Amino acid sequence: MDQVRHLRYRVLDQPLGLPEKTESGKNDHNPDTIHLAAFDGDRLVTSVRLDKGTDGNYLVRRMATEPAFQGRGLGAKVLLVAEKIAFERGARTIVAHARRSAVGFYEKMGYRLTGKIEIHDGDENPEMIKEF
Repeated sequence: MDQVRHLRYRVLDQPLGLPEKTESGKNDHNPDTIHLAAFDGDRLVTSVRLDKGTDGNYLVRRMATEPAFQGRGLGAKVLLVAEKIAFERGARTIVAHARRSAVGFYEKMGYRLTGKIEIHDGDENPEMIKEF
């Protein structure tokens, strides 16, 4: 989890001027949460967490890929496997609150904009949904 927290900080929080979190979030240890990652040797290069909602569907949270590895398809592969696991667990919808810079990535993955905006850490994130 230390590598995951540090990757999330460098890719997601540091650009927003947020402090580095030294503890895991509550859903990081939830048994219903789906965690997947990709490594280059022993170096973590991408990770994603899918949180299970009360309706049985999932929410993409804290997806991060090292900038040097972006655009290589690793994030897409990791997300596809996480979505497959969510589907096998009964999910029929996955929601993402995307950074504006990631909207194109999620659109290529089959997500569509809902028109809603979520505010996370002071940043506006368009809501996107993928239905199976």
